[in-house]
Amino acid sequence: LLSMAFSPEVETDATFYLFYTASSPRRSVLSRFKIAGDGIADPESEEVLLEVEQPFGNHNGGTVLVGPDGMVYVSLGDGGAANDPMGHGQNLGTLLATVLRIDPSGTEGDRAYKIPADNPFVETKEAKPEIWAYGLRNIWRMSFDRETGELWAGDVGQNQWEEIDLIRKGGNYGWRYREGTHQFDTATPPEESVFIDPVVDYPRSDGISVTGGFVYRGKARPAAVGVYLYADYESGRIWGLRAEDGKLIEGPKEIARLRNSKIASFGEDADGELWVCTFEGDAMSGEGALWRFTGPLERSVADSGENSVGGLEPRGEARHAASLRNAHLDEPNRCVKGELKYRQGHAELGIIAARAAHYGGVCHEVGKLFLDAGLAVGAGNGHDGSGECSSMGCREKVQCRPNVVD
Repeated sequence: LLSMAFSPEVETDATFYLFYTASSPRRSVLSRFKIAGDGIADPESEEVLLEVEQPFGNHNGGTVLVGPDGMVYVSLGDGGAANDPMGHGQNLGTLLATVLRIDPSGTEGDRAYKIPADNPFVETKEAKPEIWAYGLRNIWRMSFDRETGELWAGDVGQNQWEEIDLIRKGGNYGWRYREGTHQFDTATPPEESVFIDPVVDYPRSDGISVTGGFVYRGKARPAAVGVYLYADYESGRIWGLRAEDGKLIEGPKEIARLRNSKIASFGEDADGELWVCTFEGDAMSGEGALWRFTGPLERSVADSGENSVGGLEPRGEARHAASLRNAHLDEPNRCVKGELKYRQGHAELGIIAARAAHYGGVCHEVGKLFLDAGLAVGAGNGHDGSGECSSMGCREKVQCRPNVVD
């Protein structure tokens, strides 16, 4: 399971989308599911909308979103191996190395969806009409700014550079001619090529795999409103920046570092507050955690504030909100029978819930993820019965109930 998203009308249409990988043959799958009247997702309701053959086992991309225009957006990697050996990045005849945009409201020919008439390559000969943007190596997490509607993405690099992009209609982001803003391929791109520069890129000295985040639109930290937060999976660093029309105007500044944590995903709740999903320690251990930013972040060194990004102090502290340690399907008061539960009002939590379920080892089978009107999946044993964070070093109380973490 790579990603999930709720329909904007989930309260009435009971619909959500999953994007996942499958084998025999190796492929990426976008499907639509229904939530039954009792609030439990029905695995038998799966309707496959799109399948994309994958030549290799890596670079599957992995975000599905429902945009502010009601269209479904999906990111796909370049097909894998290394160095884009099949040249997918600059090939409009494949769905790989792209962001796709489809209309889920009906069917068209042999497609289980419609092609939006304003997609940029509808009239381009031999181009796939689903493509919204291309030249992308392997986006790992993208999100819409809930205020401006801009689409942000973190594109994972090959050898030296990780990048943050604003995804534009018809945009070519340069892979594999470029990695970030830097030349990658020894070949010269066609003279007519126009590449969109990333908002920012960073070298391997800062991390090895970018995790795209969100533009902060919450209320807990007013000075941070409008700041885009993103991270590096391996180094645990979290940065903030501001941009206008795709151009960096402030930052990036490192605002936190989660040592011994591997940052797999971000999530945004109904109030615009941001959450972070991590592996804890060894990525293969099955232990995960959710973190919430509460503000203001504390400064690690005293300064006058001139080094902050819109009130985001460098190297501040993130607070651990919920442990998912050792939460397995068969444990009491955790994921009872592994049923997916949903309560209205928190559709924005879909992606982080899916990631926590996948990486935390909690109800990882499709149709067996725990979602709740709280802010996590399952209940971990990092909390005692009183709701006080007991073992994870938290300094704030969180309300814990059987099968629910708030």
